[in-house]
Amino acid sequence: MSLTTRQKIEAGIKLKEDANDLVRKGEYKKACQLYRRVPGCINGLLSKDDAQVAQFAGKQDRLTDEERKEVVELKATVLGNLALCYLKLQDFPRALQCAEEATNLDKKNVKAWLRMGIACNELGQWEKAKDALGAANALEPQNAAITKEIATWRAGYNKWLEEQKAKEKAAFGGKLLS
Repeated sequence: MSLTTRQKIEAGIKLKEDANDLVRKGEYKKACQLYRRVPGCINGLLSKDDAQVAQFAGKQDRLTDEERKEVVELKATVLGNLALCYLKLQDFPRALQCAEEATNLDKKNVKAWLRMGIACNELGQWEKAKDALGAANALEPQNAAITKEIATWRAGYNKWLEEQKAKEKAAFGGKLLS
């Protein structure tokens, strides 16, 4: 027996909620395992309205606008939550990847933009961090966590700049090339 679209969405939501409970308990690895199972429930649902697929699919298999919105939101939320878990596990490249995917699905996902900025700060990707934190700040200018991370970015970027200047000075003996 095949699951209905609604049953697939509900299964994804249930996995997300169970993973959220694990996050609250600080069990980030276990939460990652559950979050990574969510796409298995809902993958393929977004493509059901693809013109090429639609000619072979029955009307009952097509997503409504509301279902499409719900599936996109669920994917974006799960990816943002995975980014948080990977940040907690100090797996910054994976955190960045998940946050990027989340913001590609939902440009207004403040948490994903913030998590992308944090991951980029940790990876020393200063320009990308600045852009991500700027996007988060534009969406929620009064958010204290964003303000704090912008300060972290500024300190890290300034330290990096000083290190670059010192390297240049050492490389060129303090003389500028013309």
